[in-house]
Amino acid sequence: MNEKFGPTALACMKVANRLAIEHGHTHISTEHVLLAIAESKSVGQRVLESAGINNPAELKRVIFTTIPHGDTSSPENASLLPTPRLAHAIIMAKGVASKRNATKVDTGDLLCGMGHEPGCTALNLLHQMPGVDIGKIENIYQTVAAIRGSNAKPKKTVNA
Repeated sequence: MNEKFGPTALACMKVANRLAIEHGHTHISTEHVLLAIAESKSVGQRVLESAGINNPAELKRVIFTTIPHGDTSSPENASLLPTPRLAHAIIMAKGVASKRNATKVDTGDLLCGMGHEPGCTALNLLHQMPGVDIGKIENIYQTVAAIRGSNAKPKKTVNA
């Protein structure tokens, strides 16, 4: 699976794996990935921040009070598999990356993939967070595109 991800998205997937293990879960879910993105320095994190999600500790509280602690003990270095919903979101993220002619999935693509997943628990949990601009989450494709556009480097002009 690692070959699909750019460096920041791969780092987020590793953090998501660690979060799942720490909370006794048997799989990586969209909630783990959402929290990992919120804690990263990435396009996805800037998208979340633009929607008012700028406190990863509060997001973590909401996620882990809603999703109970599991009772499975996995070794610290275990590689957990994604849930079917996350696996589908990753497939959708690859499609989003492909449409922008990227060979690797970034964190913005992951958010878009989750946004395409009906009933995505991670994004549904954002409704419970105070101050979140749900419109920016519901229109995740446009929000990601706007963030990417604001990060674009200006073209150099040639004086004739």
